[in-house]
Amino acid sequence: MMGGLENDDSSVGAYATRPEDYDAYGFYLEPLIKEYHKIEGNTKQEHDWNIPVGQYLLTNIHPNLK
Repeated sequence: MMGGLENDDSSVGAYATRPEDYDAYGFYLEPLIKEYHKIEGNTKQEHDWNIPVGQYLLTNIHPNLK
């Protein structure tokens, strides 16, 4: 919530920083996410958080891509 307080131009102001935040704070985050993305009805999105270590490092981005 500090991000929203420090960035008053942010339209949401609440962010999950870890996957388990969605479990702990889902009661609060879900309505915000649905409103922000204009999602209606009951939905369930699942993610695979098992990202291979080192695969998505910024150092792996090609230097000529901007």
